[in-house]
Amino acid sequence: MDGSLMQNKQMYKGKLPKYNHIDDSGLKSLYLALGERSQFQQSQWKQLAEKGIPTNKHEDWKYTPLNLMIQPSRCWANRVMGIDDYLDAKILQLSIPLNANLLVFVDGAYRTEHSKIVSSESLSVMPMDSWNTDQRRDIDQGIATDFVSQMSEALAQDGVYIRVRKGAQLVQPIYLLHLHTCKPHAAAHYRHHFHLAMHAQAELIEHYVSLSDTEVFSNSSDVSESAKISASTGSRLTVNVASNAKLQHIKIVEENSHHVHFAHNDIHMGHDASAVSHVYFLQGQCCRHQTSARFKGDNAYLAMNSLVLPKQQDVFDSRTYTEHCLPYCRSEQLHKVIASDQGKGIFDGMILVSKGAIKTDGQMDNRNLLLGEQSQVFSKPKLEIYADDVKCSHGATTGSIDPEQLGYMQARGMSKAAAKHVLTQAFAFDVVDQHKVLTHSDDHDTLAVWLKDRIAERLAL
Repeated sequence: MDGSLMQNKQMYKGKLPKYNHIDDSGLKSLYLALGERSQFQQSQWKQLAEKGIPTNKHEDWKYTPLNLMIQPSRCWANRVMGIDDYLDAKILQLSIPLNANLLVFVDGAYRTEHSKIVSSESLSVMPMDSWNTDQRRDIDQGIATDFVSQMSEALAQDGVYIRVRKGAQLVQPIYLLHLHTCKPHAAAHYRHHFHLAMHAQAELIEHYVSLSDTEVFSNSSDVSESAKISASTGSRLTVNVASNAKLQHIKIVEENSHHVHFAHNDIHMGHDASAVSHVYFLQGQCCRHQTSARFKGDNAYLAMNSLVLPKQQDVFDSRTYTEHCLPYCRSEQLHKVIASDQGKGIFDGMILVSKGAIKTDGQMDNRNLLLGEQSQVFSKPKLEIYADDVKCSHGATTGSIDPEQLGYMQARGMSKAAAKHVLTQAFAFDVVDQHKVLTHSDDHDTLAVWLKDRIAERLAL
């Protein structure tokens, strides 16, 4: 047996501590099944074993069911074969119609044969198994490390290191398309790093989508009805925005209604750097995403926005952590939840202003709309300020559609259902309209129209 795998097995003899009867056997089996792990991945796994699995007694996991992510039926290592004959057709069907640098991932594996780089002179792409020591050192710095980030680091099956050269201004976006074939039990974990060099400009899109919208995916007769459930996606992305660089980032999750998705992104901001990051949860059973940001240079600007649309019994959890370490930096945030049926939405945000970070301007706004009698939203914006001469604020509002607005539209001949739909769409589209155009991409309008169509479809269901 491979020596590294033996080391993994011995390391895992100390079980992850269990609380509230959370079953950790799925994580254990998946870690061992993945085989050889890098030294850094082993260290992350060791820390997980030492810390244990958080439960709903932990404040950060009070509302999000972590057991859905780590249950054994969602933790099988899987590399699906035999789909190449129709994969190109599925990519065309499910992808956003963009003229982009397309990187395709299927069930945790990078598929170079289905990917397309059109800006090869300006960027380089390196698969995870080819990362050298310097590259690994560059990406191993977490900002607000938590269970999700360490789990994704330890279990990552594949990913890419993307570097945009100094001064390059990409016209075509970089589009990471992650497809899940929806085989029962399959878990896909990704680890990506994106480096935007000085004075460079680029747009980065993360898109996670299932090949099927239904619950039953297997053709095998030996799979029981209870096992015919969807699986899970774990993702870890670190981003370095160097001095005077400009980044446009968008993440879209529209996996099927029995899929769970847990992710943690880090954004490091350099001197005079600018970035906007948008996260959209359109479909899934349980989704949790955190964006952590750190200002490592002064006079930088960062916007972080999100829109989550939980329906039925979905649980969608959007989180941010913003660390202002240096003077004259500005951050803006707008986060919206539209909860329908028995859907549950969570927003948790922190702005931390360190000592000496004078002239910091940090704004965070959370607005939530309840459409169902049993829908719920939990909001927790926070500020910690240790510097003088700063301008920071946060706010949160939760409510239903304004009856006066509804009555105004009905008085002008619109049905109640149509008026409600128009007002809900306007509330949601406000996030899309917040997209600040920082880069020279040709596809901003195409992406905005596509997003609004998808949001409208989700709200109409």
